[in-house]
Amino acid sequence: MKKIFLLCVVLLINITLGFSASNDKNKQELVCKKSRVVIPKTLKIGSVVSHDFIFKNVSDTTIDILKCVRSCDCTDVKLSSRRIKPNEKLVISVLVNTIDKMEGKHKITTVLTTSGARKYYYLSVKFNLEK
Repeated sequence: MKKIFLLCVVLLINITLGFSASNDKNKQELVCKKSRVVIPKTLKIGSVVSHDFIFKNVSDTTIDILKCVRSCDCTDVKLSSRRIKPNEKLVISVLVNTIDKMEGKHKITTVLTTSGARKYYYLSVKFNLEK
């Protein structure tokens, strides 16, 4: 009976350790305080909307930005670096030229593809335009 109990305890410990190790692969590697931003004031058509998203690499490995996809041709995205070492920061500047936009609500999205465990990060800027 003691052997069976001991075997169950050992199995339980191994399962628990295996589960926590597999969860480490999915942990957040790049941290951004706000990946969705709303510009509070209404802007005039033709304005340039800009925002800097700041990420920090909280993992033990270097992460590469493989691709940056914009949802609109009016958007320009600038990266401070394509490689982020552990404990370093990455600044992603999103600039939106509203010259070809119409009145109303707009949402511009940028998707980053990384080499880390979490492959995609979605950044969005929402704003309102009037003439």
